[in-house]
Amino acid sequence: MQRAIIILRKQWSKAVIDKNVKEVMNCYTKGALFKGTLRSKPVQGKKFIKEYFDDFVHKVKDIKFSDDNYLFHRDDLY
Repeated sequence: MQRAIIILRKQWSKAVIDKNVKEVMNCYTKGALFKGTLRSKPVQGKKFIKEYFDDFVHKVKDIKFSDDNYLFHRDDLY
Protein backbone atom coordinates (compact mmCIF):
# COMPACT_ATOMS: atom_id res chain seq x y z
CA MET A 1 0.00 0.00 0.00
CA GLN A 2 2.82 2.44 0.78
CA ARG A 3 4.15 2.05 -2.78
CA ALA A 4 0.70 2.92 -4.18
CA ILE A 5 0.63 6.04 -2.01
CA ILE A 6 4.06 7.11 -3.24
CA ILE A 7 2.93 6.66 -6.86
CA LEU A 8 -0.23 8.67 -6.12
CA ARG A 9 1.87 11.42 -4.53
CA LYS A 10 4.02 11.64 -7.66
CA GLN A 11 0.88 11.81 -9.83
CA TRP A 12 -0.52 14.55 -7.56
CA SER A 13 2.75 16.52 -7.60
CA LYS A 14 2.97 16.43 -11.39
CA ALA A 15 -0.65 17.54 -11.73
CA VAL A 16 -0.07 20.49 -9.38
CA ILE A 17 3.11 21.53 -11.20
CA ASP A 18 1.26 21.23 -14.54
CA LYS A 19 -1.68 23.20 -13.05
CA ASN A 20 -3.97 20.37 -14.16
CA VAL A 21 -6.86 20.52 -11.69
CA LYS A 22 -8.68 17.64 -13.39
CA GLU A 23 -5.72 15.32 -12.73
CA VAL A 24 -5.36 16.64 -9.16
CA MET A 25 -9.03 15.77 -8.62
CA ASN A 26 -8.38 12.20 -9.78
CA CYS A 27 -6.15 11.80 -6.70
CA TYR A 28 -9.03 12.33 -4.26
CA THR A 29 -11.97 10.14 -3.30
CA LYS A 30 -15.52 11.48 -3.11
CA GLY A 31 -15.40 12.06 0.64
CA ALA A 32 -11.76 13.15 0.89
CA LEU A 33 -10.79 15.53 3.68
CA PHE A 34 -7.54 17.49 4.08
CA LYS A 35 -6.07 20.60 5.68
CA GLY A 36 -5.05 22.83 2.79
CA THR A 37 -1.95 25.01 2.80
CA LEU A 38 -3.97 28.08 1.85
CA ARG A 39 -6.98 27.52 4.10
CA SER A 40 -7.43 27.66 7.84
CA LYS A 41 -10.32 25.17 7.79
CA PRO A 42 -10.33 21.61 6.42
CA VAL A 43 -11.46 21.06 2.83
CA GLN A 44 -13.87 18.16 2.24
CA GLY A 45 -15.74 16.79 -0.76
CA LYS A 46 -15.04 16.93 -4.49
CA LYS A 47 -16.78 20.28 -5.04
CA PHE A 48 -14.79 22.11 -2.36
CA ILE A 49 -11.54 20.33 -3.22
CA LYS A 50 -11.94 21.47 -6.84
CA GLU A 51 -12.60 25.05 -5.72
CA TYR A 52 -9.51 24.89 -3.51
CA PHE A 53 -7.23 23.60 -6.27
CA ASP A 54 -8.64 25.96 -8.91
CA ASP A 55 -7.22 28.69 -6.65
CA PHE A 56 -4.17 26.81 -5.34
CA VAL A 57 -2.54 25.86 -8.66
CA HIS A 58 -2.53 29.48 -9.83
CA LYS A 59 -0.94 30.79 -6.63
CA VAL A 60 1.87 28.24 -6.63
CA LYS A 61 4.88 29.45 -8.58
CA ASP A 62 8.12 27.55 -8.04
CA ILE A 63 7.28 24.36 -6.21
CA LYS A 64 9.43 21.38 -5.36
CA PHE A 65 8.35 18.23 -3.59
CA SER A 66 10.49 16.06 -1.40
CA ASP A 67 10.09 12.29 -1.32
CA ASP A 68 11.29 12.11 2.27
CA ASN A 69 8.34 13.79 4.00
CA TYR A 70 5.86 10.94 4.08
CA LEU A 71 4.01 9.86 7.18
CA PHE A 72 2.10 6.59 7.14
CA HIS A 73 -0.36 6.21 9.98
CA ARG A 74 -1.56 2.89 8.64
CA ASP A 75 -1.79 1.20 5.26
CA ASP A 76 -4.93 3.07 4.16
CA LEU A 77 -4.19 6.52 5.64
CA TYR A 78 -1.48 8.89 4.48
